[in-house]
Amino acid sequence: MADKIPVKPRVLLVYDYFSPAFKAGGPIQSLVNLVQALHDKYEFYVLAGCYEYGENKPMPGIRVNEWNNWNGMCSVYYWRSSVMDIRNVRREIQSLKPDIVFINGIYSPYFNILPLYLMKGRARLVISARGMLHAGALSQKSFKKKLFLFLLEKLNLLQGVIFHATDEQESLFIKKQFGSSSHVTIAGNFPRRMSYKEPAEKQYGSLKMASIALISPMKNHLHVLEALLSVKGQVKYVIAGPVKDADYWKACCAVINSLPENIKVEYLGPVEPAKTTALIEDSDIIVLPSKSENFGHAILEALQVGRPVITTDQTPWKDLQISKAGFTLGLQDLTVHISKCLQYYTDLAGAAMQSESKNARSYAEQHIHFSELNGQYESLFGKPRHFLK
Repeated sequence: MADKIPVKPRVLLVYDYFSPAFKAGGPIQSLVNLVQALHDKYEFYVLAGCYEYGENKPMPGIRVNEWNNWNGMCSVYYWRSSVMDIRNVRREIQSLKPDIVFINGIYSPYFNILPLYLMKGRARLVISARGMLHAGALSQKSFKKKLFLFLLEKLNLLQGVIFHATDEQESLFIKKQFGSSSHVTIAGNFPRRMSYKEPAEKQYGSLKMASIALISPMKNHLHVLEALLSVKGQVKYVIAGPVKDADYWKACCAVINSLPENIKVEYLGPVEPAKTTALIEDSDIIVLPSKSENFGHAILEALQVGRPVITTDQTPWKDLQISKAGFTLGLQDLTVHISKCLQYYTDLAGAAMQSESKNARSYAEQHIHFSELNGQYESLFGKPRHFLK
């Protein structure tokens, strides 16, 4: 009997940014990890902008408005995102005849509305909310977001669409926004695989901590800095990430300038994903107390490396304190609680810190299930078909 040969479903990923861009944060890493994990099962193509977040000239090393081979795993069309090029983009993506169009994000005319309009009835349309419907996210620039959501529904672009949620909580947010009958499929984010790194011997009364995130009110850097005002001991706080909100960063700098001499703050600016590993390994703890977080790649990466994390219950990483792998805090009285946690880790030393490091790694291992993730994406994208030789 003839052998059966698998046919890879053709998936077009759509988002404003893709590697080598990295400054837009988690969604880029989610897509990169997805391609790396599943390129042997699916034929991936990517439609993305040609700019880095916050910049207005094409990224170096890419060919604009044409297909680029990305690490032998997918093809990327880096679009200049102009009205003049819409006809060319329509021709390119329609000629692909993708089985699935996986649209990431909610509020982009070029990378949300346009592909929905062009590919409706031509492919399986999936929209990934990427945390943008979380109450904390909706509270930022709320009028513009509500207007955009209103137009999406009134233009009837969501009929027949499948929504992608990364967990049960996000599924509830989607159904709250678009109705309880919305078709939602849950598939978690693929994490970057990280190795455990035993921490250096930690001394009582000292702490090295870091935050890796976009600098905006959503990430709560200001609460961390204000919490440091009352911490006793020698603390070094490294902040890595692009400034998304200049006024917010100005407020952060004002607190930095008022910190006592025992607290040192270093701002690194944007840090490429490949370099964040060393930053995590060089820290005792990672602090990311976000108002909302769809996944939080830096959180899970830190836990894999074996670094306890201070975060909030508005992220997927719950009950860290029960596992003695960090702290999951509520948003109420956040500054006070962060300060207590930072003092706890400043005073922690030796074997006790080593124990929390191993607990962080164990927590990560208990929450990563790659085989389960494969099945979830088969539900979202469909299984590879077969035909006879």
